[in-house]
Amino acid sequence: MRGSAETHWCDYCGWSFPWHQCAVVAMTPDEEAEVLAVLESVDETNPATGEWRYCGVDTFVTRDGWTVHVFNDCDEWDYLEEIEAPDGRRWVYPFGVPAGVKAMTRRVADWEPTGRGWGNYDGP
Repeated sequence: MRGSAETHWCDYCGWSFPWHQCAVVAMTPDEEAEVLAVLESVDETNPATGEWRYCGVDTFVTRDGWTVHVFNDCDEWDYLEEIEAPDGRRWVYPFGVPAGVKAMTRRVADWEPTGRGWGNYDGP
């Protein structure tokens, strides 16, 4: 329950304490907006290539060079594992964030497609 006495939520990234990585390194609001815009464009105008398998981490690459790694939980879009921009910037799911890499916000990690455009993924 968001805001309950038992769970504390980070006002910045939306992840619950204590395991989130904001104190270490976090995606900025501008980066979050940029990444969400790219993800939305895949559904609409920027199809990604990649192969949707039954289980594991599936990788998609957009026409404009963004690489998106999706954790596929037995044929279910679970969360975004990692995103890399064409200029080399990277954001990862906030567990064990490597040095020099930023953690993505919960809003980005939990994003799911609303339509086609992700290789052979059939959608929700």
